[in-house]
Amino acid sequence: MVSFKNILLAISVVALIGFTVKSASKEESFFIALPTFETERLVLRKIKLDDLKDVLPILSDPEVTRYFSLERIAAQYLATTKKDFSKKGLEETKQQVVKEYQKDQEMPWIFELKDGKKIVGFGGFEHYDKDKKESFVYYVLDKAHWGKGYASETVKAIINVGFNTLKLNKIYAKIDARNIASIKLITKFGFSEDTQQTDSSDKIFFKQAM
Repeated sequence: MVSFKNILLAISVVALIGFTVKSASKEESFFIALPTFETERLVLRKIKLDDLKDVLPILSDPEVTRYFSLERIAAQYLATTKKDFSKKGLEETKQQVVKEYQKDQEMPWIFELKDGKKIVGFGGFEHYDKDKKESFVYYVLDKAHWGKGYASETVKAIINVGFNTLKLNKIYAKIDARNIASIKLITKFGFSEDTQQTDSSDKIFFKQAM
């Protein structure tokens, strides 16, 4: 469901290197700026380099990552922490990250409690297709905050931004077939299963704009 390589790439872009795209479209500018917005109990904001200390423990919890690829997460983390931070190395890294970012058009929001600013998870859109105006939604929540309604709160807000701000035509969700809780959550918001899919390990759900 989640492309973890781009979580770490996003951290590098917005907090370590920084870049601008002079001719960005309105939609692309949204992904670059990634504005902050609020729900009843949470603030959803752009991820920062300092958030890594809170994000990595969430990803290291085997229950949280039960349906994710831990090997891929570990490999990307090692690659990120071994980057060359000389002037030349930073420029090369910048170009690499920009290419990856512009290719996939994705950026995560941090889910932060209004009361105490505790990070409870992250999520957002990935694989944004600006021609078809489609994207995938994803979300990851710290186990300590399961069962409190935060997943529903954030997913509802992200879907609302997708349809009403980005004007998406369709939003998808790719979920491991064993992840019953996530399937129940996404169908709660009117997503239907794509019965044409052939991958037995994952289910694809979608919701069309009204």
